[in-house]
Order: sequence, then structure tokens, then C-alpha cells
Amino acid sequence: EFVTYAEPYFDTISVDMSPKAPVFDESSGAKLGFAPHWYDALTLFIGHYRSYLFAGVIDWLFKKNLNEIKNGAIDSMHVLIGETGVPYFGSTEDYTISLDRTLKAMEANDLDYTLWCYESKNRQSLWSGENSPSLGDLWNGEDLSLYSNGRGRGLQAALRPFLYQYSSDLEVTYQHFDAFTGAYKLVIRGIVECEDCIDAVFLFVPVVITLEG
Repeated sequence: EFVTYAEPYFDTISVDMSPKAPVFDESSGAKLGFAPHWYDALTLFIGHYRSYLFAGVIDWLFKKNLNEIKNGAIDSMHVLIGETGVPYFGSTEDYTISLDRTLKAMEANDLDYTLWCYESKNRQSLWSGENSPSLGDLWNGEDLSLYSNGRGRGLQAALRPFLYQYSSDLEVTYQHFDAFTGAYKLVIRGIVECEDCIDAVFLFVPVVITLEG
């Protein structure tokens, strides 16, 4: 058995740019997942992180936007943000803050996601055979790969605790990770009354966080 994930189809003639879940015939028994891409658009187009005057408002907008995407899927359809990340220009602190802001919005909506990642030589020039930061990921002048030149980038924000499995009668109502203090708060609740049920929760905790306290 397998699930086919599809990102939204964008019609260049239409002015409607909001992502929509793919439509399928439920009677066919097909298993389809919704996998839209999502980025902090301003940071993506500028190429590096900028501190915003109304940071709290920006955080709220990110969470609201992702919530609308998640709720736009058909009931029971799994939503996976098929691509996200940040440009790795500027200081380490800049892109760590930028990535942390994006991922906090993901976890606020209990969303699964995949971070943009190429192989270690993703910045190698096809013409000179040498590394060229100006070419980025060699596609569209971007530099979005979590792993580059044999090392990880933004790992302080990328390595986060998360629930990878839990009982079906449980629901995640709140989670928040602070990439700079290492504090993680998780709130779950039972959505089915069952006196004889034994709930199980499996939590991933990155080794880096464990070693650094």
C-alpha cells in the first residue's frame, strides 16, 4: 500500500493563488495526500532574514496561513508540507532565527514537513568544478539546502523534539519549541472516553539537545 502526495496545481491564467487540496474520487479507494510547498515569501525573495517591526504579527500570520492550508484538505487527507526552508545567506544567527520562525508555525499546526536538502556538493559549479556560493543550489540562484559542503546549517532550529507516534484517541492541542533555550512544551488531550484504554506517546528528542542540556 502507498499514498500518493500531490502539490497544488497553479493555473497561470487564474488570479486565485491560494493552495487547494487535490480532488479525487473517493469511491476508487485511492489514497492521496496533500503536499503543498510553503515558504516565508519575503525572506525567500529578499534572499536573507530581516527582523520585522511587528514580529508577533508575522508569527500569527504564518500560523494562520498554515492553518488555512491544513484545513483546506479533504477530511482524513494527510497534509505534508512538501517543501520548506530558508535561504542560508547572512549570519548563522539570521538564518537560524528565520528557520525557527517557520518551523514554529509548522508545529503550532501539528504539521508534517520536509526541509529542502540537496547532496553535500550542492554548491559545486557545473562550469568550473569549484564551489560557488553565488550559484547556491544551482537552481534559480537559490541557497536553501539544510546540508551543504559536508555540513548542516541551521541545525539549532532544524533539530526539534516532536511526537512521531501517538494513540489515535489523542490529539495535540499545543506544542512549542524554543530553539535558543532548548525548552519544549507539549499539550495533548484525549478525544475519546475509554476507561480501559492505555495511551502511548513516542517523542523524538534530538541528541544535540540532550548533550547541550
